[in-house]
Amino acid sequence: MKYIVYAMIIIIVITALVIGGKAFLKEHNASPESQAKPMYHCPMHPTYTSDKPGDCPICGMNLVLIKPDKNTSPQADVSEYATVEISPDRQQLIGIKKEQVMARPLTNTIRAVGTTGYNERKVYDVNTKFAGWVDTADCCAFAGKFIKSGTKLFSIYSPELVTAQQEYLTALKTLKTAEENKSEDMIKNAGQLVNATRQKLLFWDITEGQLAEIAEEGKPSKTLWITAKAEGFIIGDELTNGKYIEPGELLFRIADLSTVWIETEIYEYELTFLGVGDKAVIEFPAYPGEKFEGNVKYVYPYVNPATRTIKARIEMPNPDYKLKISMYADVIIEKELGEKTAIPVEAVLDTGKRRLVFVDKGDGFFEPREVKLGAKTGAYYEIIEGVSEGETVVTSGNFFIDSESKIKSAVSGTGTGHKHGDNNEKK
Repeated sequence: MKYIVYAMIIIIVITALVIGGKAFLKEHNASPESQAKPMYHCPMHPTYTSDKPGDCPICGMNLVLIKPDKNTSPQADVSEYATVEISPDRQQLIGIKKEQVMARPLTNTIRAVGTTGYNERKVYDVNTKFAGWVDTADCCAFAGKFIKSGTKLFSIYSPELVTAQQEYLTALKTLKTAEENKSEDMIKNAGQLVNATRQKLLFWDITEGQLAEIAEEGKPSKTLWITAKAEGFIIGDELTNGKYIEPGELLFRIADLSTVWIETEIYEYELTFLGVGDKAVIEFPAYPGEKFEGNVKYVYPYVNPATRTIKARIEMPNPDYKLKISMYADVIIEKELGEKTAIPVEAVLDTGKRRLVFVDKGDGFFEPREVKLGAKTGAYYEIIEGVSEGETVVTSGNFFIDSESKIKSAVSGTGTGHKHGDNNEKK
């Protein structure tokens, strides 16, 4: 019986202690988290923590107490991070640098390499519309030679060409007879025949001058000259005397190099900054220090799956034919984006889940802030949301603040889904 009495007394004592403890915690606004064991960390090596005060085993500095955050900040709703406070001395020691967020004119620059090529809209094929044999390949009609429009390229013998000349001469004689007889109907019919046979020879690229010579001599010529239809450089194989050619057979080409194309490739992510009509500055290793200008004429509608690049075509003048085909070129395309609110690239920490910056709140406090970024142009990001113009962000030393912010958040229990305050231990 006495053991039962002892047991009841023990239960009553324990119950009283528990009730009294809860009342004490409630009275002093305490919680189990507030009774958590204190943690210490090294100011220079925040990844090292200890549950006891002492010295850092890495650098020997005194360990500093880490206190949990008590207040919340509505602007710093960033999971796994906490606002930290760093004294001016420590800021100087770890090399923290800051820059003000402001509106600035942004210019995106695309740099690429390319090669020169023919302006394919100014390349002319040389062929004949009838079969025949090359009688004389003129000395000037060789590959790489610059020629002017109307230059004789080669003479050709063709039975079809001789027959067409004879038809033309016959029509001229018929017209002359009709004019002598003063028969209006015969003159009209003969005139139509002359025009038809003459037009046939013109369509075969026989010149007006050669037709005049045929009419004057009154007999067909065994060979006639094929002349250049444009000014430019001859490209392709050279003709040889006696070569038999078919109608439409490509003999060689004439390329007008007064303008050339630059074929270049840009990366997929740069496509948003490239458009038809954009100005391009081109430099060539062959002409150091000299700049040429052109314009983007076409952007191809597909991506190279191997290199993830997109081809673009730039057209540019070729003064004095200085630029040669297949020359290497350095291409620079700059695009003005206007004035945008921007932050330095160095201020942004990419965690994989989000992009963060640390905002200087004054008095040594640095607040983590998730940001939404726009275009990256050189040393700056366009800022869409997260920070405002006039605020100050950390540009150097932010990795140190990032580590300390994570540790403080973990130790103080303000992890994912919590807001972190500004009332922190002074380091």
